[in-house]
Amino acid sequence: MKWLWNARNASVANKSHQPSAAHPGTSERSTGLGGAQMQTNTSDLRLQFRAAWSAASPDVAEPELLPTKLARAAAQVLPISAAGLSMLDSGFRVPLGASDELATVAERLQFTQGEGPCLDAANSGRIFVTGPSEMAARWPMFTHELVERTPYRAIICLPLPLTSGLAGALDLYLEEPDQLRAVPIADASMVADQMTEALLAGLTMTGSVTPWSGDREPAWMHSPAARERVQAWVAMGMLMTRMSLSARDALTLLRAYAYSHGTVLDDVAEQLVTGSLDVEQLAS
Repeated sequence: MKWLWNARNASVANKSHQPSAAHPGTSERSTGLGGAQMQTNTSDLRLQFRAAWSAASPDVAEPELLPTKLARAAAQVLPISAAGLSMLDSGFRVPLGASDELATVAERLQFTQGEGPCLDAANSGRIFVTGPSEMAARWPMFTHELVERTPYRAIICLPLPLTSGLAGALDLYLEEPDQLRAVPIADASMVADQMTEALLAGLTMTGSVTPWSGDREPAWMHSPAARERVQAWVAMGMLMTRMSLSARDALTLLRAYAYSHGTVLDDVAEQLVTGSLDVEQLAS
């Protein structure tokens, strides 16, 4: 699958997160929300985050569930309510994983409504820090559904600039707008950077690096194994969105279908993504 990202954001992949004004009603700060408190010791927080996702529970041990593992770790080390990760392919949003069921609902709502912080963060390379009024002004349909179906009332969203051809975003959900001041942007950015490294490492291990590729994406993005793994994540995102499933349940459904039809998960994912297999067929 060809992952696309606006070329203007290609250079972001080699830079730290740099907030800049994108909307008059959207707060974007670089030193800490509210500027009132010091950031956590960077080395300590980095170690805490790595320990949290390395020691994740067995129910997310599979490589396909790495995004869920990372989201849970973010919710553990940052003063937030929940977290979610997603990727974009030419505007098509794929939810990859979330820290809990409510965060999964919030992630699906952005895809369903076609608007939300992760879309803007991934497309612009900017950090968005938004409370209720800013959210309603910028993403009215998404915000309406979010308030109706979840307890979240504020969001911090950071881009995950994986490569020049692969865009991602990290959503940090908060139940109270005042919580925004408790989350230093420096800490959130460090966690996002650690997630980027983990996702890139995970993708690299599925493919092989060759020196001859002249493409914008790394060569490992074009290997069969890497393509299949990305398609497995895309297929999981489709099931999470269409059937209101968690990442683990979506993976379980893919595996069950593959087992009952004598094939492998990657082949089922490819059929689902290419349209040769319908979601309804898979669920029947």
